[in-house]
Amino acid sequence: MKKRILILLISLIAVTAGFSQSETVEGKLGHIGYDPLPVYDIALFSESLQREMHINVVLPRGYEDSGLDYPVLYLCHGFTSNYHEFVHVGVPEYLNRFDMMVVMVDVGNSSYANWAESEDGRPLNFADHVCKDVIGYVDKNYRTIADRKGR
Repeated sequence: MKKRILILLISLIAVTAGFSQSETVEGKLGHIGYDPLPVYDIALFSESLQREMHINVVLPRGYEDSGLDYPVLYLCHGFTSNYHEFVHVGVPEYLNRFDMMVVMVDVGNSSYANWAESEDGRPLNFADHVCKDVIGYVDKNYRTIADRKGR
Protein backbone atom coordinates (compact mmCIF):
# COMPACT_ATOMS: atom_id res chain seq x y z
CA MET A 1 0.00 0.00 0.00
CA LYS A 2 2.68 2.51 1.01
CA LYS A 3 4.72 1.42 -1.97
CA ARG A 4 1.82 2.22 -4.33
CA ILE A 5 1.38 5.67 -2.84
CA LEU A 6 5.10 6.35 -3.08
CA ILE A 7 5.12 5.26 -6.72
CA LEU A 8 2.14 7.53 -7.45
CA LEU A 9 3.81 10.51 -5.80
CA ILE A 10 7.05 9.94 -7.70
CA SER A 11 5.06 9.65 -10.93
CA LEU A 12 3.26 12.91 -10.23
CA ILE A 13 6.54 14.70 -9.60
CA ALA A 14 7.94 13.29 -12.84
CA VAL A 15 4.88 14.48 -14.75
CA THR A 16 5.13 18.05 -13.51
CA ALA A 17 8.91 18.18 -13.98
CA GLY A 18 8.85 16.96 -17.56
CA PHE A 19 5.43 18.15 -18.68
CA SER A 20 6.56 20.32 -21.57
CA GLN A 21 9.04 17.72 -22.79
CA SER A 22 6.36 15.02 -22.93
CA GLU A 23 3.89 16.77 -25.19
CA THR A 24 3.23 15.53 -28.70
CA VAL A 25 2.21 17.61 -31.68
CA GLU A 26 -1.46 17.15 -30.73
CA GLY A 27 -0.76 18.62 -27.29
CA LYS A 28 -1.43 15.38 -25.44
CA LEU A 29 1.01 13.48 -23.29
CA GLY A 30 2.54 10.88 -25.56
CA HIS A 31 3.49 8.35 -22.91
CA ILE A 32 0.02 8.03 -21.37
CA GLY A 33 -2.09 5.43 -23.12
CA TYR A 34 -5.24 5.55 -21.01
CA ASP A 35 -8.36 7.66 -21.07
CA PRO A 36 -8.48 10.04 -18.12
CA LEU A 37 -10.83 9.17 -15.31
CA PRO A 38 -13.71 11.58 -14.62
CA VAL A 39 -13.11 14.30 -12.05
CA TYR A 40 -16.04 15.19 -9.79
CA ASP A 41 -16.08 18.71 -8.34
CA ILE A 42 -17.91 18.35 -5.02
CA ALA A 43 -19.19 21.22 -2.88
CA LEU A 44 -19.38 20.52 0.85
CA PHE A 45 -20.18 22.65 3.85
CA SER A 46 -17.22 22.83 6.21
CA GLU A 47 -18.20 23.00 9.87
CA SER A 48 -14.64 24.01 10.72
CA LEU A 49 -14.70 26.99 8.36
CA GLN A 50 -18.43 27.76 8.44
CA ARG A 51 -18.59 28.04 4.65
CA GLU A 52 -18.93 26.01 1.49
CA MET A 53 -15.69 24.54 0.17
CA HIS A 54 -14.85 22.29 -2.78
CA ILE A 55 -12.92 19.11 -3.43
CA ASN A 56 -12.17 17.23 -6.63
CA VAL A 57 -12.71 13.48 -6.41
CA VAL A 58 -11.34 10.90 -8.84
CA LEU A 59 -12.64 7.36 -8.41
CA PRO A 60 -10.68 4.32 -9.59
CA ARG A 61 -11.79 2.63 -12.79
CA GLY A 62 -14.54 0.12 -12.02
CA TYR A 63 -15.42 1.71 -8.65
CA GLU A 64 -19.18 1.53 -9.26
CA ASP A 65 -19.18 -2.22 -9.93
CA SER A 66 -16.44 -3.49 -7.63
CA GLY A 67 -17.95 -3.26 -4.14
CA LEU A 68 -14.40 -2.88 -2.77
CA ASP A 69 -13.14 -0.35 -0.25
CA TYR A 70 -10.31 1.80 -1.61
CA PRO A 71 -7.37 3.70 -0.16
CA VAL A 72 -7.49 7.47 -0.62
CA LEU A 73 -4.66 9.78 -1.58
CA TYR A 74 -5.33 13.37 -0.48
CA LEU A 75 -3.52 15.92 -2.65
CA CYS A 76 -2.96 19.36 -1.16
CA HIS A 77 -1.99 22.19 -3.51
CA GLY A 78 0.68 24.80 -2.88
CA PHE A 79 0.30 28.43 -1.90
CA THR A 80 -0.15 29.98 -5.34
CA SER A 81 -2.22 27.14 -6.79
CA ASN A 82 -5.67 25.63 -6.25
CA TYR A 83 -7.38 22.26 -6.13
CA HIS A 84 -7.84 22.22 -9.94
CA GLU A 85 -4.07 22.25 -10.53
CA PHE A 86 -3.75 18.47 -10.25
CA VAL A 87 -6.29 18.00 -13.04
CA HIS A 88 -4.26 20.24 -15.34
CA VAL A 89 -1.00 18.35 -14.76
CA GLY A 90 -2.44 14.96 -15.66
CA VAL A 91 -3.40 13.26 -12.39
CA PRO A 92 -6.60 11.68 -13.82
CA GLU A 93 -4.60 10.06 -16.64
CA TYR A 94 -2.10 8.46 -14.27
CA LEU A 95 -4.72 7.12 -11.90
CA ASN A 96 -5.67 4.41 -14.38
CA ARG A 97 -2.60 2.57 -13.09
CA PHE A 98 -3.63 2.55 -9.42
CA ASP A 99 -6.60 1.17 -7.51
CA MET A 100 -7.14 4.17 -5.29
CA MET A 101 -9.29 7.24 -4.95
CA VAL A 102 -7.73 10.68 -5.14
CA VAL A 103 -9.16 13.74 -3.42
CA MET A 104 -7.82 17.17 -4.34
CA VAL A 105 -8.47 19.54 -1.46
CA ASP A 106 -9.15 23.28 -1.76
CA VAL A 107 -7.98 25.50 1.08
CA GLY A 108 -7.21 28.69 -0.79
CA ASN A 109 -3.93 30.24 0.35
CA SER A 110 -4.23 29.11 3.95
CA SER A 111 -1.01 27.16 4.57
CA TYR A 112 -3.26 24.34 5.87
CA ALA A 113 -3.13 25.78 9.37
CA ASN A 114 -5.64 26.78 12.03
CA TRP A 115 -5.47 30.54 12.57
CA ALA A 116 -6.57 32.43 15.67
CA GLU A 117 -8.65 35.11 13.98
CA SER A 118 -9.93 36.31 10.64
CA GLU A 119 -10.80 39.68 9.22
CA ASP A 120 -14.42 38.72 8.53
CA GLY A 121 -15.06 36.89 11.81
CA ARG A 122 -15.32 33.42 10.26
CA PRO A 123 -13.11 30.67 11.68
CA LEU A 124 -9.89 29.87 9.84
CA ASN A 125 -9.52 26.26 10.92
CA PHE A 126 -8.08 24.91 7.69
CA ALA A 127 -6.24 22.01 9.31
CA ASP A 128 -9.50 20.91 10.93
CA HIS A 129 -11.28 21.35 7.60
CA VAL A 130 -8.95 18.86 5.92
CA CYS A 131 -8.55 16.41 8.81
CA LYS A 132 -12.14 16.39 10.01
CA ASP A 133 -14.52 17.76 7.39
CA VAL A 134 -12.96 16.54 4.14
CA ILE A 135 -11.82 13.13 5.37
CA GLY A 136 -15.13 12.67 7.22
CA TYR A 137 -17.12 13.56 4.11
CA VAL A 138 -15.11 11.23 1.88
CA ASP A 139 -15.30 8.32 4.34
CA LYS A 140 -19.06 8.81 4.74
CA ASN A 141 -19.90 9.14 1.04
CA TYR A 142 -17.47 6.74 -0.63
CA ARG A 143 -16.20 3.21 -0.06
CA THR A 144 -12.85 3.96 1.54
CA ILE A 145 -10.43 2.16 3.79
CA ALA A 146 -11.40 4.49 6.61
CA ASP A 147 -8.32 4.28 8.80
CA ARG A 148 -4.74 5.46 8.81
CA LYS A 149 -3.57 2.61 6.58
CA GLY A 150 -5.99 3.72 3.87
CA ARG A 151 -4.80 7.31 3.65
